[in-house]
Amino acid sequence: MTISGNSLNLKYDEHKKIFNLIRYNDSVTKSKLVSLSGYKLSTLNRIINDLMSSGLVKIVDTGISTGGRKPLLYSIDLNAGYIIGVEITRMYTRLALMDMDCNILRAEAFGMFRDSTPEKTVKKISSLVSDFCKDIESSKILGIGIGAIGPLDHNKGVILNPANFPNDKWKNIPIKDMIEEHTKLPTLVENGVNAGAFGEYIKGSGKNFNNIAYITAGVGLRLGLVSNGKHVRNLNNYSGGFGHLKIDTAGPICYCGHSGCLETFVSVPAVLSAFKNEICKGRSSKALQKVEFDISAINLDTFLDAVESHDLLANEILENTASYMSKGLLAIENILAPDLIILGGPLFRKCDRLFHLTVNMTMKNIQKCSQPTIQFSKETLGENAVVTGVGGLLLDYYLK
Repeated sequence: MTISGNSLNLKYDEHKKIFNLIRYNDSVTKSKLVSLSGYKLSTLNRIINDLMSSGLVKIVDTGISTGGRKPLLYSIDLNAGYIIGVEITRMYTRLALMDMDCNILRAEAFGMFRDSTPEKTVKKISSLVSDFCKDIESSKILGIGIGAIGPLDHNKGVILNPANFPNDKWKNIPIKDMIEEHTKLPTLVENGVNAGAFGEYIKGSGKNFNNIAYITAGVGLRLGLVSNGKHVRNLNNYSGGFGHLKIDTAGPICYCGHSGCLETFVSVPAVLSAFKNEICKGRSSKALQKVEFDISAINLDTFLDAVESHDLLANEILENTASYMSKGLLAIENILAPDLIILGGPLFRKCDRLFHLTVNMTMKNIQKCSQPTIQFSKETLGENAVVTGVGGLLLDYYLK
């Protein structure tokens, strides 16, 4: 039961079960593990001794006494192995080196541009992986988890045909095989938003909830789900369906060919397009002076600065965005009824006002129907959600 050959080699299901229980219940006593596992104390003692002799579990402290000797507290050994998490998006690629509890030890990111071909990107990823691992014993590197923009062929680890990628070569890219060939490390591929949802579940704002919906609003609008502690994957491994929920059939034409998709109202391009269109119609905005009246120079930061300076047009656009988003959230609540909805991505990450407007509008409509039990939160992990989540999924893969 050691980490060897780039794998977490736990041969027996009972050892995997206890390791996972310790992993998800950090600093846990034997009595708690007996309760959680259903194993007899004698069986648990044997398993814990095996895990400790293998360097996977250690005693970290003593608990509170209930009348006798203070109980020992057990935790996984964070340095027993290491994981590489990778996020590939339309705007950037991010890598992180993590310990056994998916704590980030080091992270790097680089931009994705018109010349960012799959080959160049893989070489850059491989170079960073090599740099991350240069001082780590090779047998302690468990593998690489990749959270990528979809749609994907998950089984083969292939990025199929992502929309709006800056480089047009990203079609049917066998990213798993390419990374494994360059790094010689086992690689797992998952939709980025699914990984982000799992990251928020294990380390972020979803940690104390069984069922969560995680939404990212950036270049696109995507939805990831965790149900009963397991990430949920769509049948075709496509995470963009939520963005194509029909909100207004008279709305803008989406790249999917239909009109009025939610993503055409709630995404960075949609917000900026609506803002610029109103300015072109003659509406005034404080943003114009900041860009010296060059409308093409308006970006998300320019728009958000205008929001913060109480610009009437910018706040009107923001309220419209929140209104459309609340309709999408009502659909999620009515169909899935999650315990928690987490809002993330650049739009919500950078704009507290949009988050609060959206939540308030949604709660008012939910209250008209029934007593709400759902909760809302901004993402906690931010740009680290995907790399954290895909690291956790890689560990789960070894511990099945």
